[in-house]
Amino acid sequence: HDWLTFSAGMEAKRVSGKPLIPHVHATQFDQSAGGSGNPIVREIDQQALLMADHVYAVSQYTKNVIVREYGLLPEKVTVVHNAMEVTYEELEVNASNAYKYLVEMKKRGYKVVVNAGRKTIQKGLTHLLDAAELVVRQQPKTLFLLVGGGEQEEELMEYAAEKGISENVLFVGWLNGTGKHWRDSFKIADVFIMPSVSEPFGLVALEAVGYGAPVIVSHQSGVAEVLQNCYKVDFWDKEKMADQILSLVEYDSMRDEMWQNAYQEYKNI
Repeated sequence: HDWLTFSAGMEAKRVSGKPLIPHVHATQFDQSAGGSGNPIVREIDQQALLMADHVYAVSQYTKNVIVREYGLLPEKVTVVHNAMEVTYEELEVNASNAYKYLVEMKKRGYKVVVNAGRKTIQKGLTHLLDAAELVVRQQPKTLFLLVGGGEQEEELMEYAAEKGISENVLFVGWLNGTGKHWRDSFKIADVFIMPSVSEPFGLVALEAVGYGAPVIVSHQSGVAEVLQNCYKVDFWDKEKMADQILSLVEYDSMRDEMWQNAYQEYKNI
């Protein structure tokens, strides 16, 4: 999978005569947030997909991108959704949470909204900060925890400062995707949000459910196809995004019921 191995795959098919079957979980269209992206990478994507004997995509959303952006026939692409094999019971074993400050603030009535992933244009984080400004204005005891590294981090810090919400937005750099600090980023969440502009699947949303958080995902994601007990929103709709966040941080019973229903789904995926 991915353009880094596609050239090797095409050469392997040429010399061996064996079928080439790419597995697509990201394209240049996604990584450039709906743009053309790097023309060399896009060309490699296109060559491999056209040369392929069959293509597997991680979502219907990704299949639609492949057909629309790369000119493949729909019957050449099969959808197989991602899934996970972690259980909530296994993840209860943490002795203490890494976010001592947030634990203390939650005792004082604050709620925590978490996003975890790369800080890039693809992830829609400027739209999240637009919504955060509206949330904080109505419910100032809401904190936003943004976990993960990326080239947009400094820009996002400045954007939060311009909006006057720096005290409510905490930035954490890149974390190992299997370590305690990463797991505790989900465990501390009252709400998890993934406002991606273009997300082939979005496994992190399922991970959040597995760790006990209700989730909000963008319509522009593959995980929205398999998870029904969650809020869904267009990445650009900051007013609706803010309303959804507020409803979950202000009403504990709604938040708990949404998570419990989502967790039942999660166990069956």
